[in-house]
Amino acid sequence: MLWRHRLGGGAYGLPLVSESVVFSASTDRFLYALNARDGSVLWKRDLGAASEVGVALVDGLVIAGANDGGVQAYSAMSGRPVWRYQTRGPIRGGPVSCEGSVFVGSDDHGVYAISSEGQLEWRYVTGGQVLGAPGCAAGRIYAGSTDGALHAFLVSKELAP
Repeated sequence: MLWRHRLGGGAYGLPLVSESVVFSASTDRFLYALNARDGSVLWKRDLGAASEVGVALVDGLVIAGANDGGVQAYSAMSGRPVWRYQTRGPIRGGPVSCEGSVFVGSDDHGVYAISSEGQLEWRYVTGGQVLGAPGCAAGRIYAGSTDGALHAFLVSKELAP
């Protein structure tokens, strides 16, 4: 084993590795930036609520979602808070970065497209909770829902629902 760093809670989401930094959100309410070589803490920020999802990177920002419905952006370099967007339910899917935007799924049945500046681009309401992270390929976003359907969206801001 190369290293081990004990977090204050569970790390359920997929960690993000960028350059020499590992980013991970935890059920202890914190977002961690760890040195990939030795596991030392570079910075740690309070999300305000537990997180059970992975993190994304867009335009130099680390994006984290939490159980209070918050989607938050921090400078990947310093951990400085940049913006926060509030959804209507706990974030259970995502965040996923695709073509300069961030996509998340929520318990409120919504799939959200949020700009890298933290502004809502669009929201689509499915017939059930969106519990998994959306997928991104060829200019499209795909999101499953507990309504039993797979939903597909164009990433393009001009053609959004």
